[in-house]
Amino acid sequence: MREKFNLLVFISLFGFSGSLLAQSSLVQFKETEFDFGRIPAGQEKLEHKFEFEVVQEGLQIDTITADCSCLGIYYSKEKLSKGTSSVITVAYIPYKAGGFEKSFKVKYKGQSASSELMLKGFIEPTNMSEKVQYPYEIGPLRFKSKKVRLGSVSDKGLLKKTVEFYNSQKDTLKFIKQPKTPKYIKVVLDETKLPPHSKSTMDIFLQPELVPELGAKEDSLHFYTNLEDGGEFVLPLSFNLTKYRSEDVGDKASSPKISVFNDEVDLGKIKVVDYYLVSIRVMNTGELPLVIEQVKAGRGCEVVSLEQKEIAPYSSININVKFWDQDQTGQQVRRITIVSNDPEAPEKVIEIKADLQ
Repeated sequence: MREKFNLLVFISLFGFSGSLLAQSSLVQFKETEFDFGRIPAGQEKLEHKFEFEVVQEGLQIDTITADCSCLGIYYSKEKLSKGTSSVITVAYIPYKAGGFEKSFKVKYKGQSASSELMLKGFIEPTNMSEKVQYPYEIGPLRFKSKKVRLGSVSDKGLLKKTVEFYNSQKDTLKFIKQPKTPKYIKVVLDETKLPPHSKSTMDIFLQPELVPELGAKEDSLHFYTNLEDGGEFVLPLSFNLTKYRSEDVGDKASSPKISVFNDEVDLGKIKVVDYYLVSIRVMNTGELPLVIEQVKAGRGCEVVSLEQKEIAPYSSININVKFWDQDQTGQQVRRITIVSNDPEAPEKVIEIKADLQ
């Protein structure tokens, strides 16, 4: 998922009483899902406390991860005694109107079991209506244009176009299988599950060297969703393929190509005690598998996890990095270097900036 929002997670000891609904052999959560309902636009932050009681003696929280691209985690590293109470306070920073569902996974040291938490709600839209922003209804979704126009394209290289769309349905829309496309087109969905009245994007990749002939093309992209009425729909696409006339620069398309959504990650003003966890999404926009050979962390940061070392064409992974505060304040910059088999960019440097308060 190419998510553009921040999630702050704070953990502190906190006493509470009451019946506990979600149970396991490690902890008992009073609830594992919370719905904010409809929220007025303009709020800077939403918070909710997930209360729990410790069942196993000496339980210690290891990590909390979320299904987003950037999050911060601050929590006590102390072992918790059996029978004591604690709370996980999740602060969600709204970034766009519409529905949202965000899940969190709590992992415990030395334990294979984990806990799943979820926040959801609906942020009221402001100003221009979604029907005005997305005037064309195609199947269950609304688009800014009635057709994807790629324009004039040469028969060399790789073309990428990002398309925005909006779920105007009352129900959550799920893409239940890969879109059906011509062999020279690939579609990468930012999200496969779209809450009601929310926006998302898809990346459309055109491999012109696989197009059988030059000239104007009219194609169709077929999508399949979980909706019974109108669940299958077709998105028209057009382009004009022309002959590549510059000097031969080699077949760069038939190689792995590393791509990141941001070379610079700016966390803004943050308060950090210990560290801030940043998740960086890395994508392979080439035609061959991209191999992450090494991720080098500079001073003040640490690589926590790499989902996998080999990335298939048009696929992506997350690299999770700890941004340590090192008892410093003010503007701080941390760097990581991704070493891969991309022949054009064997080393990709990512800068993570923050104004520590």
